[in-house]
Amino acid sequence: MEEDAENREHISRAHRNFLRLAIYFLYAHNRVPDSAEWYKYLGEHYPDKTIIDDDPNSFPRNVTLDRYVMANVQVDINETDRNKVQSTLEAFITRAYHSLILGEDDQYAGLRMMVRKVWQSYMSQVEGSEVRIGLPPVEETEKVIRDRMLDPEQGLPYEYRVVLRLKLGLPAEPPPAEPSTVPGTTNAPPTVSTNVPSTRGTNAPAPRP
Repeated sequence: MEEDAENREHISRAHRNFLRLAIYFLYAHNRVPDSAEWYKYLGEHYPDKTIIDDDPNSFPRNVTLDRYVMANVQVDINETDRNKVQSTLEAFITRAYHSLILGEDDQYAGLRMMVRKVWQSYMSQVEGSEVRIGLPPVEETEKVIRDRMLDPEQGLPYEYRVVLRLKLGLPAEPPPAEPSTVPGTTNAPPTVSTNVPSTRGTNAPAPRP
């Protein structure tokens, strides 16, 4: 019986840790509704288990999803894993731009501030090794993400791109071109020669060959 109880505890711990990781990565990749749903699930199934290391009061009922994610970001920073931190920054910059599009300006500003704090914290820990494991400036990463989102071919839908450009004070993007039905324009289908005399404007049938 004692062995069964121990096995159940191991399975329960593994399941809870899996949920914690899933919640964090879903949020970081801008799948916030999915992340929130699993966070609720975690709180319902493990209400008496803490979710932030070294915080004895961090039960799910006491911790918001945002605070939980920020705690995980701090863990990533302390690990000084360059690729992991850069990936986290890119994910939250993407999240910030989505917030801006949705009119959540305060959320946008908060995420941008957090990104800069994460960047500064990491860079202070690798001082002296910036050339080898330093991060690019935040503004550079923001531009990469912004250009990717505004790409007419691979980026956001046109309506979202319009809003993002407007919010960021960027030049407006021309509307998508629609195929023209006016003869003689560049979008008109090519004219096919048939060598048949035209009968336009007459009621006479075309001559037989």
